This record gives sequence, C-alpha cells and structure tokens, in this order.
Amino acid sequence: MSFGGACIFLKVKYDINVFATISQIKTLNQTVNEEKKFDNIITEEDKASAQASINAQLENLITYSAEDGYKMSSAVPMKGTLKLTDKQVGALLKIILESSNSPKVNIGGNDLGFDILQVKFSEVETNVKSDVNIVAKIDASSLKEKFSSFPLNIIGKRIPSTLYVSATVTIQKGESPFTYTLTGKSLEINNLDAKQTESFIKTIDAFLKCGDAKTLCERVAKPFIDGLIGTEENKGFALSLKDVGATDFNFETTDGVNYFVVEKTVA
Repeated sequence: MSFGGACIFLKVKYDINVFATISQIKTLNQTVNEEKKFDNIITEEDKASAQASINAQLENLITYSAEDGYKMSSAVPMKGTLKLTDKQVGALLKIILESSNSPKVNIGGNDLGFDILQVKFSEVETNVKSDVNIVAKIDASSLKEKFSSFPLNIIGKRIPSTLYVSATVTIQKGESPFTYTLTGKSLEINNLDAKQTESFIKTIDAFLKCGDAKTLCERVAKPFIDGLIGTEENKGFALSLKDVGATDFNFETTDGVNYFVVEKTVA
C-alpha cells in the first residue's frame, strides 16, 4: 500500500490524522534537555539528604556503603513526625526502586523498564490534597517491537527508544488514615505539550488499547504513589511505618517549602 493510501486507510478506519501524528513523532525525536526541561531532578546529594532526614526519626532505616549503595533495613519505632521535601521523596523512591530487581511500568500490557528522574509537589492543601509530578525515563525499545506490522509500523519505527513521561496527578486524602484517591491531571511525553500528548496517546490507543492520556497518566504515577504511601494490598513506605508509630500521611507547606509528612501523633 502506498503512503497516501495508508493515510486514507488510517483516517477512515481509525480517525487518525497521519500528518499530525508524524509531526508529533518528529517532536518526540527531538533531544530532551533534562536539566532545562525538568527543574527538580533527583541527585545523589538528595539521597544523602533523604537518608539523614529519615534516619533522624527512624534510626538506621537507610544504610549506605560504597560497595552496596543505599539499602533499606527493618523499621524501628518512630521518634517523631517525619517531613520530606519533594526531592527527598524522589530520592527515597529511587532508593526503593534500585533495591528491587528491574522495576517495570505497564503500558498497554507491556512491562517497560524505567528510571525515576523527578518528583515535584504543587497546589498543596494540608489535610486535603496535593498535586504530584513524576517524571520517568522509560525504555520503550520493547514496545517498538510490537509495532512491526501494518499499520503500526508506520508509527512504530519512528518512535524513539527512550521516552520521558511526565505525569501530574492529584492526591486527595481520604477520611481514614493512610487512604487516598489518585486522579490524573496532565501528561507530557518528551517535548510534546499536554495537548499534543493527548492527541498522540489517542492515536496509540487505537492499536494498543492503552487508554486515554488521563488513564495512562494515572497508570504511570500509581506505582510510585503506592510505593510512597501504600494500600492494604501493597504497603508502601508510609503505611509500612504504621506498626512502628505512624498515624497518617499528609502534605504541608512551611516557609514556602512543600513537604510530604508521615505523622506520629503523640498521646
């Protein structure tokens, strides 16, 4: 089938504008300047800072050696309420992920390897909610292999092997301790803005059934938020401290700095 015929086929059968999609893919392939695009990137210094803050309230919970790097040990009784900045939270999640074997994120039924680059809090309302932005650097090479046959090959061969996925979600506190709801707010991939990303995901969803941009945003962010807070099925960092004195989680802003808080209520 000629390229022109393929364009007509995709428009009629899937309502896909191939020219708009190719323009989006061209933008996707532009080099992503990490330091310029993401202003809260996690550093090695953040890991040391997170270790110090956490160990101040949970003695030796995080250990470090030149040979083994950062490791999590068994929790001991909390001394008091723990407050972590968004960069410290990012560092904590990075430590947790690095201690697991080849962490994956599922997109369209495909498990893809990733690294976490950034966590950033905004729109914080204590005892109510906070927006959380998570940037993951995803290895999409195995996803490209799914795009080998027509009509996916028209798109797949042009998608870069590395995708920077920036997912912003709203975390709404529940009425009971350690409960919350997660709602997708915006999704951006590489140098596409939110509107372009929404259009591109709509195209991909026609073939992969991965959901719309909001669904994918929630799917990308959920493993990180569950890892930070936790659920009854999958105890995360905050909920795992319940047995050693933690009473709830929260977000707060103090002197212009946003914090994730693991509370310990003193009787």
